[in-house]
Amino acid sequence: MSTESNPSSPVKSLWSTTRQLASHMQESPEEPWPDLLMNRATVHERKLWKDVDPMVVERNNLVALSQLVIKRLVDTSIRSGNKVESEDSQPLQQFFVLLDMVFKHGFRPGRRLMMGGRDVWDLLQQVEKFDPGAANISASVRDLNIRSNNGRARAWYRLALMQKSLPEYFKLLIDHKDLLHEYYFPEALLCSEEAVMLAGLLTSLNIVDFNLFMKDDDFDSKTSVIDLSMYLRRKEDIGRHESQEEVEDVPASDLQTIIDQKSYVEEINRNLQTNITNLQTKVDKLNNSNLLMKEDIAISNRKLQECEKEKMVLQDQISQASIDNERQQKRVMEITVNAVDP
Repeated sequence: MSTESNPSSPVKSLWSTTRQLASHMQESPEEPWPDLLMNRATVHERKLWKDVDPMVVERNNLVALSQLVIKRLVDTSIRSGNKVESEDSQPLQQFFVLLDMVFKHGFRPGRRLMMGGRDVWDLLQQVEKFDPGAANISASVRDLNIRSNNGRARAWYRLALMQKSLPEYFKLLIDHKDLLHEYYFPEALLCSEEAVMLAGLLTSLNIVDFNLFMKDDDFDSKTSVIDLSMYLRRKEDIGRHESQEEVEDVPASDLQTIIDQKSYVEEINRNLQTNITNLQTKVDKLNNSNLLMKEDIAISNRKLQECEKEKMVLQDQISQASIDNERQQKRVMEITVNAVDP
């Protein structure tokens, strides 16, 4: 029996479904096809998309994801009193996975002559050349029982984060482009302008105190997948105010602590604003005094110049008077001499 005559055939079922969709579209031509069934991009947009370097697409995705992951980590840490004392925190785990992806994005494969393999751990050890304090972190990592270089790099991230040095070391690396170009392709995230923005995001983590126990952690087999469900919103939540969602997630016992912290920060901001206003007033007064002093100096300079001119005129007059006096004395002496002689 042929496929068309078999009512239970998958082909016929698909054919009937397609006919039903077509008839439905004829009845209501104004209703568009769902986006999941049709690509609405223009031909020009599709050509442009084909020309985009996949590494650039990955870089843009990592930048967007880093904003979500770091914001989530900071928000959850603030609710816990600005401290994280266990790596069981899922936002913290996601952050380390993201950091691993950032450092591996666009990494050049291959081996260096006479020096073994090239990896992220090798790059992280170069930070000691720019900041001697990083040598303590590298030495601590070497003392741990870690077999792979990837595991050593993960341990280095955690130690630098606990010492609040991770943003500083990250900034040191991206400032030395010549070193990064030895390890990364030009399209890598660390070699791009977006790395500066990522360094600023990492700086926000300095407000959190991280106290992690690292002895028994198996850094060689850490998870390397980011759970995107933490950063997606349900359809029924669209349109809700973000602050309402945050308040609903905060336990009642911690809400008062958050309010007290907010009041404390606002009081500090008011004091700082008052100090800034006072300092600005002092600066304005000093500027006015400086202007008055400049005007006085200009007037004094003009008077000094006038005095110098008067002095020169008087000196000329004195010189001329001295010459006239000498001539007059000579004439008197000549007359006297002539009168005495018979």
